[in-house]
Amino acid sequence: MIITMQQNRSGSKSTNNKEEDSTWLVHNSLTEFTPSTKLSPDFMPTHLDVLCGRKKESREHVGTEHFRQVIKKNFHEYAKAKTRCEKASVVKSIVQLIRCEASAIGGAGFIRHDETSGFWIEMGDQFAREKVGHAFRDLMKQRTRMDGTDPKNVTHVPNDGTDITHTTKALLKKQQEIFAKFLEEDSGARKNTTKKPECGVEKKSDDQNA
Repeated sequence: MIITMQQNRSGSKSTNNKEEDSTWLVHNSLTEFTPSTKLSPDFMPTHLDVLCGRKKESREHVGTEHFRQVIKKNFHEYAKAKTRCEKASVVKSIVQLIRCEASAIGGAGFIRHDETSGFWIEMGDQFAREKVGHAFRDLMKQRTRMDGTDPKNVTHVPNDGTDITHTTKALLKKQQEIFAKFLEEDSGARKNTTKKPECGVEKKSDDQNA
């Protein structure tokens, strides 16, 4: 289930038909393919559009930050997907979600500014899906570096953001076994140490008696 993050500056829910149909579009329009499209000359980016590009303005745009939050909210769905087909389905759903939310307030979704013509361009499916997939993989790498686990071993991602893996569980169990063995050997060593002085004393006493 894809988690939406509806934003509205006025704080009220939009009654736009596109927004009402967004759920249907997300789950039933996964096979559509659209090319890049030049938008109208008077188009202006909305706070739900994702600005694509390497410029600081693109990275710090409120719509781009919204996109990053959507990725984080839906990371669990992507991480638990076992096949490439399942992961691709999650990626396509996120693309459709971003577009539906943006179009509901007059936006376009994934856009970039063409410096040559001065027009805004809505990026096609291939670019949008690559951007979403890249964002998911980057987030997975970040979380992997934080806990030192292999991304392939991630089986569940709790809502608190921590990762639980088979590798982590196996290491914990191994550490417990080693610690238990250490305690057992240490206990045995202590018993042997306490007995030696008594034997020495008894032996010395025997020698003296002799």
